[in-house]
Amino acid sequence: MSGGDNTLTLECSGGVALDATVPTDFYFMVPPGTLESGFKVEAYNGNNKIYEKSTSSSPGSGFIPRSVVMKVNQSLQIVVTPLVVTTISPTFITKNSALGLGLVDNTPVSYGILYAKASNLATPADDLVIGGANVTNCVSNNILSTKRFDADLVGLEEDEVYFVRAWAANEAGTVFYGTPIPFATRFDYYSNSNNGRSRSVFTVRGDGTQVRFSMGNLQYQASTNTWRFADCQFDFVGNYDYGFVYEGGTRCNNYFIAEDYAGWIDLFGWGTSGINDYAPIATCWQPWSTSRDANHYNPYGSSYTQLYSNSGKADWGYNAILNGGNQDGNVSGRIQWRTPRGGNSSEWAYLLNNRTCTYRYSRAALVVRGTSNNQVSTVNGVLACGTGVNGLIIYPDDFSWPSDHLDFVTPYNTTDYWENSKLTEAQWSLLEQAGAIFLSCSGWRDGSTNVSNTNSDARYWSSTYYYNSYLAHYLYFYRAILRPNTSHSRHYGTAVRLVCPAE
Repeated sequence: MSGGDNTLTLECSGGVALDATVPTDFYFMVPPGTLESGFKVEAYNGNNKIYEKSTSSSPGSGFIPRSVVMKVNQSLQIVVTPLVVTTISPTFITKNSALGLGLVDNTPVSYGILYAKASNLATPADDLVIGGANVTNCVSNNILSTKRFDADLVGLEEDEVYFVRAWAANEAGTVFYGTPIPFATRFDYYSNSNNGRSRSVFTVRGDGTQVRFSMGNLQYQASTNTWRFADCQFDFVGNYDYGFVYEGGTRCNNYFIAEDYAGWIDLFGWGTSGINDYAPIATCWQPWSTSRDANHYNPYGSSYTQLYSNSGKADWGYNAILNGGNQDGNVSGRIQWRTPRGGNSSEWAYLLNNRTCTYRYSRAALVVRGTSNNQVSTVNGVLACGTGVNGLIIYPDDFSWPSDHLDFVTPYNTTDYWENSKLTEAQWSLLEQAGAIFLSCSGWRDGSTNVSNTNSDARYWSSTYYYNSYLAHYLYFYRAILRPNTSHSRHYGTAVRLVCPAE
């Protein structure tokens, strides 16, 4: 062994014979904290250099305790302990972006997220090789103390299936991969041509009447008298402890609402469309009404009229909805938004119990809108981070199960959604692309300060009064309970999901 200050040479005289069948291991050990500018390993067979490997930094004590062992096999390739890389299910999925996430069991030299359209992959299990054709290498900006990393995936195409895969490389340059995870970018449901309508259709009556759902629950801002649909199907306002609607960094809520409230609300007393031009006018017809007296909620002055009776203006769908066409019921050719019927012709009941299609509904919970700082959990065998939203999945008439990517939801499920299979946001994106509708457990409001059962149960109004009383029909579900045509007092603030004709 000889060498100067910068070189150390190991001469093996006639060399070391390598067995053709049994590997011969070579070890190169460097004490931690030395060689601050890195080092290079070269191997020669006679005068011919047959291998070279270098590193630009010194191994730290936190990388491999005590020393770094370079294990060389019979092909003179350095062998190191492999990294374990896990792809975390992506989140914050929009029509042209998503947040990719990864996890590695040690500190890598480099790391990132790979993504490619499904059409560019032979099978979902194909390796997404760095620099390979049709693959983008999206390097993360930082790695967290938990060895979790993320990357913004931007410039994606709308309504496409992508596969995302985490990768990390060690000091030897070996790249290790997580499992590819599919997700679908969103369709532009709120474009001027779609105006918030689902692409899929649902039969709601025995006579064959079909509708399209709005792609979010109805919301209202009192200070500007503005109606809109929630941006995502799993969005709900809730209260201070729950809910997923933010404006300017502040969470909206259904507490302390009033005529001048500048936040958004989504729990409404029955018939509170903001329009009631028949005498005697109901006491409570404003969307922010909070009286606890059910007698105050009588559209057109009678407890025996439906929301669609007389002028039809008591139905929430009569209003101009900002991202739902933005035209009220007086405009010719407008989208005819309306509330589903209840009672003897309950559309909620037919939709969930009487359709002849293969799949009607499932109970499930979504894990949505996480960040790389959230605690991760295992969902259907993959890691996901985010907040869970309980709810009901409704399948369209012509639903076709995306079996190439999904095998984790039980259709026709009758179990508790708290115990049924959970879905990641990526998994839900594939179901939504296939036409599924999600009704969140947005809770209910009694007065202005009592919001209950948020993310626990759900109540969605119908447009139909209940026989001979101050009640109205609504859809109710809670855990394993599903009652599509029950009733309760009109003063309760509950969710509203509108439909329009399928044509």
